Amino acid sequence: MKWKNIRNANSFTLDEDKLFGGQDLLVIRAGTPKGVVNEGEKVAVTGVLRPFVLAELERDYDLQWDLTLQKQLEVEYSNKPVFVATEVYPSAIPQ
Repeated sequence: MKWKNIRNANSFTLDEDKLFGGQDLLVIRAGTPKGVVNEGEKVAVTGVLRPFVLAELERDYDLQWDLTLQKQLEVEYSNKPVFVATEVYPSAIPQ
């Protein structure tokens, strides 16, 4: 999957056209994220898929998103899955 649309230091979207009905997947990097990747790079992500419920995500992961980002993500991702990543790293799988 390709990493794109970096939201802030701990969130970005994955450009995914084969899974999740072709919709981009919001990824939240939980805790102190391991791995560094660049925008547009093909990546592998490990973690857990869960529903986007802002209050629960804020409570569980101390995201410290500003109000503008909170509102924007809530509008875009309410009732959609979000992937909480414990590790993000460049993919070894060729294009």
